[in-house]
Amino acid sequence: MTSPPPADALQALERMLLSMFSASEMRRLVRYLPGGDALVAQLPDRGISPMALSEQVVVVLQRAGALNEVFDAIRRERPRRVDEVDQIQARIAGTASAPVPDPITARRKMDRTAVLDALNRLTPVEFDELLWTLKLDHTVVEERAEHRRRVLQLVRHMDRKDRLDELQTAIADLK
Repeated sequence: MTSPPPADALQALERMLLSMFSASEMRRLVRYLPGGDALVAQLPDRGISPMALSEQVVVVLQRAGALNEVFDAIRRERPRRVDEVDQIQARIAGTASAPVPDPITARRKMDRTAVLDALNRLTPVEFDELLWTLKLDHTVVEERAEHRRRVLQLVRHMDRKDRLDELQTAIADLK
C-alpha cells in the first residue's frame, strides 16, 4: 500500500486548481474524467467558494484514486503551464527533489505586475478599446466599477485563462 501524499503537496494542487480554473471549470474538468459524473456528484453544491471547491475536488479525487487522471486533464486544458503541473504531480508522488514554488511562478508575478501597471495607466476609453480588441464583454469586467477594480478583474480573468501574454501584446498594440 502506498503512503498518502504530503499535505503540503495536496495544498499546492488546491492552489494550482484555484489559480487555473473558475469553479464551473473545475467541475467540468472533474466531470470529463473517467467516472466523472460520479465524482462530481460527491462535490458540494454550487453555493461554496472556489477555494472550498478546490479543496473538495482534491479530497474527492484522492479518495477515488484519480489524481493522475486530473493531472493529465489539466495538461490538456492548460498546455502552457505543464511545468507547474509536472512539479505538483512530482510532489504528490513523492519524487520531487526540491521544494516547488507556488503555482504562480516568479515570471508570472513579474508579468502580472507589469500588466497591472500598464493597465492602470490606460484611460477608460483605451481600457474599453482593449476589452473590445480581446473580444471580452462586460460579463468579465463590471462596466460601472471603478477603473482599478476593472483592471484587477481583467487581469484575474486573463491569468485564469492563461492569456496574460495575449493581454500584454494587446496593451502594446494600443500604444
